[in-house]
Amino acid sequence: MNLVPNGDFETNTIKEFPCSWLVDDGNINDYLYDWFTPIATTTDVMSNYADSDCWARTPNTGEGFMIPHSGSVMVGFINYSPDGGCQPNEWHEYLSVELTQPLTPGNMYCLEFYVALGANSLYATNNIGALFTTGSPENTSCTPIFKKPQVNVSQVVKNTTQWMRIELGFLADSAYRYLTLGNFFNHAETIIEEMKEKPALTPEGTPVITDDDVAIEYDEESTGVSHLAYYFIDDVKLYLCPSVKATPTKPSGN
Repeated sequence: MNLVPNGDFETNTIKEFPCSWLVDDGNINDYLYDWFTPIATTTDVMSNYADSDCWARTPNTGEGFMIPHSGSVMVGFINYSPDGGCQPNEWHEYLSVELTQPLTPGNMYCLEFYVALGANSLYATNNIGALFTTGSPENTSCTPIFKKPQVNVSQVVKNTTQWMRIELGFLADSAYRYLTLGNFFNHAETIIEEMKEKPALTPEGTPVITDDDVAIEYDEESTGVSHLAYYFIDDVKLYLCPSVKATPTKPSGN
C-alpha cells in the first residue's frame, strides 16, 4: 500500500491552468492536490494540461524535453542554483505531503520515485533526498531546510533522456507523518558537476552511473540553457518493505 497520497501527481489536477502562477509558491495546492511547498520557494508543476505557450507545458518544457513517467503531470524543482537566494546564494526548492497514516517505529520502509535532470541544466548534483518529520515542515521563509534526511541519493544524477528509478529503504525511528523531497545540504556539502557534456541514455532500473557512459556533445551557447541543477520527479511511493512484516501489536493485560 502506497502511503503517499497522489504520488503520481494526477489526482484532481486542474486542466488548462495558466502559467503565471509558477512564480508564486502559495497556490501550488490549487493545481496539485495533497502536496505543498514547505518554504517560500517556487517548486513547479508541469503537465500537458498547461497553456500551449507555457514554460511548464510538457514535453517541451523550459527546462528540457521530458514526458511524465506516467500520466500527464510531473513536478520540477531546483536542487542547486549558484545565483542568489537565501543564506546567501542558497536557493532550494522542496515538495511536501502528509502521509496517509503515520509510520510505525521499528518498521523498515521503502521509498521509490523516478527522477531526471532537465536537459537544459548547466549543472548536475547529488543530494536528492527525503526528509520525514512528525510535524509539518511548512514555514514562511525561503531559508533552505538543513536537516539530515533519512533517505538521500549520494551519487550525482545526470540522466536527461529517460527516467531513473530510485529505491531506498530506511528504518523508521518515530511516527513520522510528513514527507519532504529536495536537497537538505548546503553548496559546500553538495557535489556539483558542470555539464559540458551530456551523458548517454540511462535506462530505468537501479541508479548506477559509470565512467564508461558515452557522452554527447553539449553546446552551452544553445538557447534555453539554465544555470541551475533542475530536476523532474514523478511517481513517488512509500510502502512497508516486502521482506519486512509489520511490527506486531503487544498483547494487553497480564
